[in-house]
Amino acid sequence: ETLKQARAMSADYCFPSRLHDQLVLEWAAAQSGADRNAAYGLGNYFFDRKRHEDAIACWETARKADPAFATVCRNLGIAYWNVRRDGEAARHAYRCALKNDPADARLFAEFDHLRGKLGDPAAERLKHLLAYPGLVAERDDCTVGLAELYNATGRPDKALETLLDRRFHPWEGGEGKVLGQYTTARLLLGQRALDAGDADAALEHFQSAMKPPENLGEAYHLLQGKAHVNYWTGKALRALGRETEAVAAFESSAKEAGDFQSMAVTEHSELSYFRGLSLMELGHEPEARALFEDVKLFAHSERNGVATIDYFATSLPLLLVFEDDLDQTKQVRATELLHLAEQGLLLITSRKM
Repeated sequence: ETLKQARAMSADYCFPSRLHDQLVLEWAAAQSGADRNAAYGLGNYFFDRKRHEDAIACWETARKADPAFATVCRNLGIAYWNVRRDGEAARHAYRCALKNDPADARLFAEFDHLRGKLGDPAAERLKHLLAYPGLVAERDDCTVGLAELYNATGRPDKALETLLDRRFHPWEGGEGKVLGQYTTARLLLGQRALDAGDADAALEHFQSAMKPPENLGEAYHLLQGKAHVNYWTGKALRALGRETEAVAAFESSAKEAGDFQSMAVTEHSELSYFRGLSLMELGHEPEARALFEDVKLFAHSERNGVATIDYFATSLPLLLVFEDDLDQTKQVRATELLHLAEQGLLLITSRKM
């Protein structure tokens, strides 16, 4: 009679954490009849104890007992990705979760995050977010995701509008995301104005990139590089004939050392490319060549090294919900850095021809 009552109850407040809880749930799951709650709770317990495959088996049993249980579908989606790296199974599980609870903004935001991991086209993801403005508006992470997709699809004006229209609050794993998309939007808009011959508007955007408004809830880290912003500021100032200020901006860009990424200091990043471009604008091609060669060596070294997480990096976007393969991510970043270094060296060569 007690087991019958337990099976009929909500699973919201069942948090098994002790060996005694495990034994009770295993006994309940072994009795005749479907028991969604026992299978779900036991799956949560096993996943917390790193018994991931056992957890997946339990959650699949719970889903079979109650196909409309959105939370267990969500848990399976996370496990299929983090444990098995089965992206399509994770996608199917999240679609199941959203079908059963279409008003859950967290599920909606996580599904878009998963779609980014799966490499879905930015235009498709943007269309999906725009179809559900109410769900997007409920969450800071989903809103900044919308801005990111606007930037990725060539609509930085909409990205900037989205970011300026909301008061953001810091969240676990989201450090730098809002500021990053704000800076990207300003730089893209500035470059567009510069290409159109409006250097005044371009300079306004570049300078605004260095002055994030309070509503973003973030500011530049003291160790965070700004070489790209200073480089483009110098380009706008030079276009306006303000050469002394332009040289100062290029020098500020070229003199930067290192960057702050993934909650840790790194010797080189994509900003090193803009340091090299700034050296070229100053007429220091030999120094620029030496910098690009050093970036190449750094990139090769990163390729051969093993990815590690800094001891103090307690909040990383890569590990927030859907975990990345840190070694693979490091390889991708190293390859991108290598391409930038080679592109810089090619620019120097072409200028001498």
